[in-house]
Amino acid sequence: MIAPQFGPILAIQVETYGLETMRPSGFPLAGESPSPSGDMRDRQDKMTVDLQIAQMSRAFTAGRYEEMVARYTFPMPIYVNRAAVILKDRKDGWTFFHTLHNYLAERGFTGIDGRVLSVELPRRGRFRLWTDWTGTGSETAEVLFRTVCFNAGSYADHRTEMLALETRKLPDIERLLEAA
Repeated sequence: MIAPQFGPILAIQVETYGLETMRPSGFPLAGESPSPSGDMRDRQDKMTVDLQIAQMSRAFTAGRYEEMVARYTFPMPIYVNRAAVILKDRKDGWTFFHTLHNYLAERGFTGIDGRVLSVELPRRGRFRLWTDWTGTGSETAEVLFRTVCFNAGSYADHRTEMLALETRKLPDIERLLEAA
C-alpha cells in the first residue's frame, strides 16, 4: 500500500505524464475502485473501432472513397514513410485513396483488410489508433503497411485529423503523395 503522503505525488505524475494510458485494462488508478463493467466497456469500444476499420476496408476495396474521407478532418497531414503532404479537402483525400488503390492493383492486390493492433485510451478527446493493413486478392495475403491515425472525439464518433502510413513492403510508395 502507498503511504498517504505519497498519494498526491502519484496523482500529479499520472496527470502530468499520462500514465493512465499505459495501464492495463481493469487496473484502477490510485483512489479508483475496480469496476467489472470497465472490462465490458473496453470490449465494446474495441468492437466499435474494429467495426469502423472493417467498414473502411470494404469501402476502400469497393472504391467508395467518399465514405472514407467523410471520417477525416481537412486540411489533414498525411505522412508516408518519411514524406509528407497536407490534403486540403475531400477531393484531395479521394484522389489519394484512388491513387493508393491503383498502386496496390498494379501489384496484384484487389483490396485491403484492416486489423486493429492497438487503441489508445482517450485523453482530452483525442486518441491514436494503430492498424495493420493486409493486401487481399493476390496469391499471398501479407501486411502491406501500418497506419497510425490521430483522432479527435470518442471511439464511437471520431474524425481522423492526421494519418501516418509506414511500409517497407511497397517500394516508392512516397510517389502517392505527388498525386495528392
